[in-house]
Amino acid sequence: MTPDPPPHVRREFSAQARRSYPYECCGVWLFDLIQQQHRWHPLSNRSSSPRDSFVFDTVEWLSLLDAQKRGEWKLLGSGHSHPDSAPLPSSRDLEQMLWEGRPAYPGLCWMICSVFEKRKSVEIAVYQWDESCMIFSCTMRQSLTPPCVK
Repeated sequence: MTPDPPPHVRREFSAQARRSYPYECCGVWLFDLIQQQHRWHPLSNRSSSPRDSFVFDTVEWLSLLDAQKRGEWKLLGSGHSHPDSAPLPSSRDLEQMLWEGRPAYPGLCWMICSVFEKRKSVEIAVYQWDESCMIFSCTMRQSLTPPCVK
């Protein structure tokens, strides 16, 4: 099982979610094998209805997968935001997380960042596959209050 993302990755993800509000944002948690550090890497949301869904930009996603094949990164997790809704997987999220009842991307964690009340409240939940129950279980849930709300 992948450990939960470090605090700076969660902060970068939540900052992207606040900037994107009221639209969903998306991105990935990577381990930079060259610089030996964890990073949050934002991806463009190409959904036709970004208020309630996300779609990774195909070119950006394939570029990251190519970099992983070259040994530059290790992909550890994926994340997206839920504007004004709880950090719980929707039915659409579960369709992306699962393939025939098993993780679509084995070993990756899934993160959901909720942004409420015009960026005043932020909450992140991390989900990992629990083989014993055959479900994604929440392994971490954290409220993050932005340092300055305008």
